[in-house]
Amino acid sequence: MEVGTPSVEATVPSWRPDLEREVDLIEEIARIVGYDQIPASTTTIGGGNAIGSPCDPVERRLERARDVLADHGYREVIRLAFTSPDVVRRFGYPDGRAEAVRIANPLGEDGSVLPTSLLPGLVESARLHLNHGATSVRLFQAARVHRRAGGRWPYREIDCVAAVAAGPRGLGPFPESAAKLDFYDLKGTLEILAERLGMKGVAFRPAAGLQYAEVGHCGEVWCNDRKVGELLMFSTELLATFGVDIRLFGFELELTDLEPYAEPRYASFSRLPTALRDVAIEVPDAAPAGEIATFIARARWVIGVDLFDVYRGAGLPDGRKSLGFHLRLQHPERSLTEAEIGGVLEGIVRDLEAAFGAKRR
Repeated sequence: MEVGTPSVEATVPSWRPDLEREVDLIEEIARIVGYDQIPASTTTIGGGNAIGSPCDPVERRLERARDVLADHGYREVIRLAFTSPDVVRRFGYPDGRAEAVRIANPLGEDGSVLPTSLLPGLVESARLHLNHGATSVRLFQAARVHRRAGGRWPYREIDCVAAVAAGPRGLGPFPESAAKLDFYDLKGTLEILAERLGMKGVAFRPAAGLQYAEVGHCGEVWCNDRKVGELLMFSTELLATFGVDIRLFGFELELTDLEPYAEPRYASFSRLPTALRDVAIEVPDAAPAGEIATFIARARWVIGVDLFDVYRGAGLPDGRKSLGFHLRLQHPERSLTEAEIGGVLEGIVRDLEAAFGAKRR
């Protein structure tokens, strides 16, 4: 204590055996004075970032994820940091999520392990909402999970955000509102979320062999050649074990090991005309259209790529498909010439041939 700072000497009465440490006495004084009378302060570490402050990269991403999902009509779920091992077993995870961390002194078996994923808890929350008469469900959770890992520590902590949705798209009287949510509604939300979180190089890849997902309705989310999440429609067999009898979709995204968050920089729009061109290519049936679109978007002067056609059938060899893309090209300082546009398109097709075995149609 600094010289001149007033000190307090206190005697603990016999009927207060709970007052054992200095911090207990400080809490008593704070209650008497009033918490609202204590000025706010920030605890800083090493580089000056406060724990849990907006300067903390992971916390910033979590807060941004909460804002984005709330803007899209999702409601945040706050769940206990414990779950039941039976819930984890129902999903039958094939990786480090299968083995949960057991608590040394649980209050009961239903809360005896730490969650390895946020999706099981969200499915349970969706069931509760549906059982109470809800016809539409849009829920999300941003929290920490514990997963099996090698090395010195057997488990690692990962900050994740996950969401589930089911039911009609809206509540209005228009026909569009009555349409049911589907796999691509969740994919669109996830794409916007990834963009707002500053994630670069995001790609979706098909997944198979997951017993908790419907066949053909499950994909992996990759960022810079590393898997960071999943997007899926839950299998009817899994939902039956929870007592859910409607189609339920969900996604989960890991935020811990992403690149440092950077605020987006906005540039003024160009006043120059945009050149619009269509490109149709023939590729192997297994080639992901999303990865091809991302590949095309890296080409010079290309500012937008949209897939508008997928064709399989007459006129194409077995095991091949045709993809059609709308391309938008623009020079930042002048109009593009036809020769320049043609050169860009030829270069794109040539690069696609080397990378994906593509042929121009």
